[in-house]
Parts: sequence; C-alpha cells; structure tokens
Amino acid sequence: DIPKTRMNWLTGQLYIRKTAIQREKIRMHICGVLYSIVESAKANGLIPYKYILYLLKELSRHAGKLTSEILEQCMPWNPILISLCQ
Repeated sequence: DIPKTRMNWLTGQLYIRKTAIQREKIRMHICGVLYSIVESAKANGLIPYKYILYLLKELSRHAGKLTSEILEQCMPWNPILISLCQ
C-alpha cells in the first residue's frame, strides 16, 4: 500500500505530464495552422506578414459573426486582398 502523501505526489506528477502533452499538441496544431497560412500566402504572391496582420484585423473585427462571405474575403486568392498584401 502506498502512503497517502506519496500517492498525491504521483497523481500530481501524472497530471502535470498529461497537461504538458496536451499543451504540446495545442502548440503543434497552432504551428501547423500558421505554417499553412504562410505557405498559402506565399503561393498566392502575398507577403505573409501583411497577410497575417490583415487576417488578425479582419477576423477580430467580425468576431462572433463570421459568415462565408467574410471568410471568402479573407482567402489569399481574393483579388482585393492580393492588391493589399503584395
């Protein structure tokens, strides 16, 4: 039988490891999304930095009420966006 204090330490360590793994999965997902955005911008002749700034401004301005039209305006092949981010 494991003493209670030792059991608490063990469960605490397991919790820390589990959350660290979860945090790492979230980081990997975010990196993948950013990489995809950057590569899409480059493939469409945009400057990635300008494109990401545009996305952050536009998506935060429409937070909570995103529609397919707004998202279509944010796609890197949108002609208006191409003129703004080149």
